[in-house]
Amino acid sequence: MKKQLLFLLTALLCGVCSYAADGDTFSYKGLKYKVTSETEKEVEVSGYEGTPVELTIPSTAQSTSGTYTVTRIGDNAFNSCESITTVTMANTITEIGFIAFSNCRNLTEVSFSQSLIRIEGSAFAVCWALENVEFPETLKELERWAFGNCKFKSVTLPKSLELFDSECFDLTPLENIYVDSENPIFCDVDGVMYSKNKTKLILYPCARTEFNIINTVSIIGDKACERLSAKNVAIPNSVIEIGAYAFFNSNGMITLSLPNSLEKIEIYAFEYCHNLQNISTIPESISIIGTGALSGCSSLKNIKVDSNNKKYCDIDGVLYSKDRKTLHTVPGGREEYIFPSSVTDIRDYAFVDCKIKTIEVPEGISSIPWGCFEECSSLESVSLSKTITSINAHAFDLCNELSTVYSYNPNPPVAYMSSFNDYCNKDAIIYVPKGSKAKYAAAEGWNYFHDFREMEGTEPELPKEPEVAMIEYFIDKDPGFGRGTQFKTSALENVIAIPTGTVNPGAHLLSVRACDAEGNWSATVSNPLYVLEPMGLKDAEYFVDHDPGKGHATKVTVNQDGSIAFSVSTAGLSTGIHELTLRGLMPNGEWLTLFENPFVVTELNGVNDIAWTDDINISRQGSEVKVSGKELAAGKCIVEIYDLRGALLLRDSTDGISEELTYTVDHTSGPVIVRVVTPTSRRSKIVR
Repeated sequence: MKKQLLFLLTALLCGVCSYAADGDTFSYKGLKYKVTSETEKEVEVSGYEGTPVELTIPSTAQSTSGTYTVTRIGDNAFNSCESITTVTMANTITEIGFIAFSNCRNLTEVSFSQSLIRIEGSAFAVCWALENVEFPETLKELERWAFGNCKFKSVTLPKSLELFDSECFDLTPLENIYVDSENPIFCDVDGVMYSKNKTKLILYPCARTEFNIINTVSIIGDKACERLSAKNVAIPNSVIEIGAYAFFNSNGMITLSLPNSLEKIEIYAFEYCHNLQNISTIPESISIIGTGALSGCSSLKNIKVDSNNKKYCDIDGVLYSKDRKTLHTVPGGREEYIFPSSVTDIRDYAFVDCKIKTIEVPEGISSIPWGCFEECSSLESVSLSKTITSINAHAFDLCNELSTVYSYNPNPPVAYMSSFNDYCNKDAIIYVPKGSKAKYAAAEGWNYFHDFREMEGTEPELPKEPEVAMIEYFIDKDPGFGRGTQFKTSALENVIAIPTGTVNPGAHLLSVRACDAEGNWSATVSNPLYVLEPMGLKDAEYFVDHDPGKGHATKVTVNQDGSIAFSVSTAGLSTGIHELTLRGLMPNGEWLTLFENPFVVTELNGVNDIAWTDDINISRQGSEVKVSGKELAAGKCIVEIYDLRGALLLRDSTDGISEELTYTVDHTSGPVIVRVVTPTSRRSKIVR
């Protein structure tokens, strides 16, 4: 009898003292739990039973092994639970795991634990009905996409926050992001998030339609302005670095102005800015342009580089290394492209989202890089020379119109399953050298296709740049082919140095053409040329039509004697009337408009032809300045006269009473700038 009682007592004691192991699971009152520490008696919520609506996360959970403290909401715990409308958390919760409440699309309210430290990636992503939250003063970490694609318009971050991912609120229509003033790491100015010392932009609310940042910022952080809505972006002169993905997919952006202080543009900084049409000249100061920084901008047709830049240049609006051996970026709006003979290397993602239909890669290039022609949805035909030995991953992703590929290497270039994958046309015809059909059909990557055909004969000659024998230019009047001013071809880069000592100050037309070794002349390309007499300017710049802001327009070189001569490219300008504005930085530090001149771009046999419009005449004889033209009688007219230091000498306002106005200035004042503004036109001119 004693033995039986002892056995029963032992069994009861074993039942009372049972314990769980880390990782064990149990259910309690409609929620599922996982033991995270048996020693500390802690668990996380790992799932749910039924269809919770007003969800409450308790501080403790009971199992056969005892009472546990609930400290975490686990990864994926309530993912896609669309029945939940509210969540209330006990103050024992310190972490919310990866995609814990992701896709809870009817969730409208969350009451956080007052001990919460970390919200992990995508924890509340795609909670479309969630419009605001109040973060506890204990929160230290907000990870990537924690609230991606929610409906916040404004958030306030606590003083405790230490780690913040700029994509935390991605695809959320933020208008303001505020930071507690006691936070030692971050701050905000007018609802824009910066580092505490205000030298780094952390996050710009993407729903704002204007872009304004403080002029103490030297770094625009990674992903700081993703999906920006602002149309015109002028980056201040204090900025030296633009971070990776900084303006990625900013489809609101139409114009971009880069400062002369800028030294570095990191990878993918402006990738997929589909509506970006105009970007200011890449300044001399830039030494690093990262991979894909300007790729996928499908409305952009030209990328211009300051001729003094030591690392980069442009040829006809395409970005290259300074030695022209590396192709960097072809603007996405281009419909045609021919490789210069100098190119031996192509950067990753060089042609992303371009509109080209055919491409011929010449000899001298050995590899098609990663993502090179990705999303070229108009690309129909590709010709690869015999020097191509490799085609990297994703090189032709999403080229769904590709119908023919000519590969002239008898040995299949090394390719990967992803080189032609992802919606690339499987039915494209692959033309290969005679005797190599079987090798191509069996090669990795190439075996994505099924229609291989062998070519007869040798590799056809691919189009090459014509060999230029002579280049000539003329100003204003065409003297006839071969009779212009010649210069050596080695001098042709992006800028032609033209002596202007014999050219009168004012607006002119500069025309350039080339002749090959066989006597064939190119089309004559004409652009506006402006010559200004010495003025003592510190700096000068111009813009066409849209003002990007003072200090952000296209830089103009001021010669040592203070004179200016510059030409304006019409590439990318639509036919019709445009207005050119030149302004100079005067010795007193003020910017002054030097002249505003309308001009017309017309299309003549595929060559831009310039026609000048000049509705207002400005002249001077001694101390008498005359302004005349029908425009003066069209309504209110303002006339301003400045000296070359920028000081205002005279200002007059009339109500359209005359087509001719006369003013008197000190005949010893030297050259003056006359500026005229009417209801329909503007003009400035230097007269003496």
